[in-house]
Order: sequence, then structure tokens, then C-alpha cells
Amino acid sequence: MTRRTRNKTLPARDATGTLKMSTQEFALLLGTVESVLYRAVTTTMTYQGLTLPEPVNRFSGKSPQFDWNACLDFADRLAESDAGGAH
Repeated sequence: MTRRTRNKTLPARDATGTLKMSTQEFALLLGTVESVLYRAVTTTMTYQGLTLPEPVNRFSGKSPQFDWNACLDFADRLAESDAGGAH
């Protein structure tokens, strides 16, 4: 979830100040639909053969949210593995 401040969209933070990314935002970053990512999170914790980052609120009863930086790192690893397999 994001919040708007003076025409800028900022990522949500938890009580400790950690930036969080929703499952929907993470799915958009990966270029997939939320239901596919949600299924991966709730079953195998893998997406396209790579281990997903642990949700920061896994047992809170809410939709999973992830550490912002971990999501960006995962997207980079996924892009690298896709590029490596394209040769």
C-alpha cells in the first residue's frame, strides 16, 4: 500500500520504519497477476524456480507484505536468471 504526500507516492512503512510492499505491488513489479504470486507465497515460497523473500507479516492474518528492498533484490535476481536462460 502506498500513501500520497505532496504529489509523490511513498511506500508504506511499518512501526519500525521498514518499507513494505504489498502482494499486489510485488506482483506488478514482477509482471504477473496477484493471484499467481499469492499462490506461490502460500504454498511453495518459490516463483519461477527462485525462493521468494519472507513476508514481514506472514502470520498476522493480513495479505502478505514484503520488505521493499528484498522485493527489488528478488526482481533483479529474476531478471538475471531470465537473461541467463535466454542465451
